Amino acid sequence: MVIAVHTEFMRATRKLLLACWLCLLVAGAHAEPESPAQAFPTQPQPVRELRADHSQTATQLRERAVRLRDEAASDIDRAWATLALVELENELEHAATVFALLPELERRSVELAVPDLRFAVLTLAAIVYSNRNRLDDAAQALQQMRALAGRAHDPHWQLLIAHHEGVLERKHGRFDRALAAFEAAADLQRTHGGGVWLAHELNSIGMLHGRTGRFSDAALVHKEALELARMAGDQPETARSLRLLGVLYRSLDDEERGTEYLREALTQIEARNHREAIILSAELGISLMNMERFDEAAGHIETAVRMAEESGNAPNKVNAYSRMADLQLVRGNWQDARRWVDRAWQEYERVAVRDQVLLKLSRVRVYGARGASPELLTQAREVLAGVRQIGDRILERAALDLVADLELGLGDAASAYVTRKAHQKLDKELAMDMAGRRIAVLEASLEQERAAMEQQLLRNENQLKELRIIRQRDLGIALVSAVVALFAVLALLYLRVRTMRRSNAELVANRDQLAQLHAALLKTSERLEYMANTDALTDLANRHAAMRRIELAWQRSRIGGSACLMLVDLDHFKQINDRYSHQAGDAVLRACAARMREALPQNALFGRWGGEEFIVVLESVAVEDALQIGERVRARLDHEVPWEGRLVRCSGSLGLAMLEPALFNSVEEWLAAADRALYRAKREGRNRVRLASSNPADDLQLHTRATDAP
Repeated sequence: MVIAVHTEFMRATRKLLLACWLCLLVAGAHAEPESPAQAFPTQPQPVRELRADHSQTATQLRERAVRLRDEAASDIDRAWATLALVELENELEHAATVFALLPELERRSVELAVPDLRFAVLTLAAIVYSNRNRLDDAAQALQQMRALAGRAHDPHWQLLIAHHEGVLERKHGRFDRALAAFEAAADLQRTHGGGVWLAHELNSIGMLHGRTGRFSDAALVHKEALELARMAGDQPETARSLRLLGVLYRSLDDEERGTEYLREALTQIEARNHREAIILSAELGISLMNMERFDEAAGHIETAVRMAEESGNAPNKVNAYSRMADLQLVRGNWQDARRWVDRAWQEYERVAVRDQVLLKLSRVRVYGARGASPELLTQAREVLAGVRQIGDRILERAALDLVADLELGLGDAASAYVTRKAHQKLDKELAMDMAGRRIAVLEASLEQERAAMEQQLLRNENQLKELRIIRQRDLGIALVSAVVALFAVLALLYLRVRTMRRSNAELVANRDQLAQLHAALLKTSERLEYMANTDALTDLANRHAAMRRIELAWQRSRIGGSACLMLVDLDHFKQINDRYSHQAGDAVLRACAARMREALPQNALFGRWGGEEFIVVLESVAVEDALQIGERVRARLDHEVPWEGRLVRCSGSLGLAMLEPALFNSVEEWLAAADRALYRAKREGRNRVRLASSNPADDLQLHTRATDAP
């Protein structure tokens, strides 16, 4: 069974690993937005406009900065112009010039004793050192910023400090601390600013949510950031928001939507935003590669490599080289893939902690493509430990898959089984988090609409009460009034009655509308429950619904019930996908599901367990009857499925496990027994039915036959 699902896990892991690579360079490769004007009152207006200009290239702006420095009327103006020049030299990756100008600029800022100039210089130093992985120097600059801000009590300075604390903690791989710092910066920005700076902080927060598997939170935060960036008309932050959304949806296997976001992000790139263009080109190439549009993908990735080599920036080169290695590996060019990943490895010491973990994972994956070895397995387990230490659940899923593949390649099926179960558990948690949050958002929306209607109904009832009070008052006045006012009072009463009737009609209409809304809510709830328990492709019960039935059967066994668990796996399903297309694979899945349903009793639970694997729960059944039913299912699967004028050969292997409370302490052990039986059926030649042995070792110690195909 492990070999049969191995290739599907590899495909999923490849997509997850590639989707995670973009996040490693966002902090190091993205230029910081211009600081709020309120924080630097002594900054000359021409310098402020120069630093905020994204319509020209960094080379063109550099020439303007040189002119401003030469024409400066005072030492303070000259220092500000020099600061702008250092920023532009940093964007152009002129490291020698940057480290020649920066120490002199720091010395002049101390001599001039202008607090906001000094703080701006320290901020620039923190950015420069962080981008080049000189984290100790960045931490020292940040410490001096704290000391200076403690005397000035400027909220905008506190915002900048919180942001750069988040960047530094993220570089160290401490995501919880980084998230707290970015959230503190966002709170300060909501209080004292907003706009594009708030969008920048929200994107930083969303990036960390995505890394730790909180996909729905990440999507909400990135979309809020995108709206703020568009309202502010800031193209660099708009491009960044679109890019992060594209990668997020790609991680959720929505390749089409992710690619749309990445293409739109490319339209927002301005002349100065060179680093963002490098990242977007590489990411768009990977999305196209996942969609098997290899030639188009190669064009974008080659562009990213060329631009990264021109920039000389280590994170940019690691990003582009790793993408090229992934493309070559998918195309089967292992030597080229190894050459590109080795080039990326040369930049290992110049990138941040998480970047280093990703680079190790990519290197082991490429080298492991030619065969497993104990050394590679040791390295893969070290990478898994490193990923768990920084708390990145997306990378943990990819690392678990890689460790399982290497363990299986070395013949350690038992360890591979344990690792694969850990992978499945993590994958299930991530998927349930996203599905649960989507349902919660929809239910909250419906609840808000119902609450609004109830409030409207209450207001209408209050208006009706007020009208009744007014009518009673008018009647009292009419009784006391003179006869000459009788006709006027009657006219007034007539008008009031008409008003009441209209109000009553509105009240009835509102009640009808509320009833319709309630009916719609019930219908939507039923639809949500159906979607949550049904597999979209085969219209069978999904894994979630099947688990509930399995747990129910387990509980019944406590009072003397009997049950059988049956796992069905289609043989050589990857070969069907590779030879005929994924559409053919979907047709085979639907046809096989229909055939198995015909062969099963009406009271049997039949669901899709995952991929090409199905599950059946038979209650109140003896072992002989269960084996007979299993053989009937196997026979129904042993047929050909027509596809576009061709016949696709298919068959299935079955693993059965009778529910024996004396042998199993939990539902998971019962499932594991069926899994081992299926594993045994695969190993003994496929297209057969096997009953789980009472001794697990009898199923696990079988060896693969030489004639078995992977």
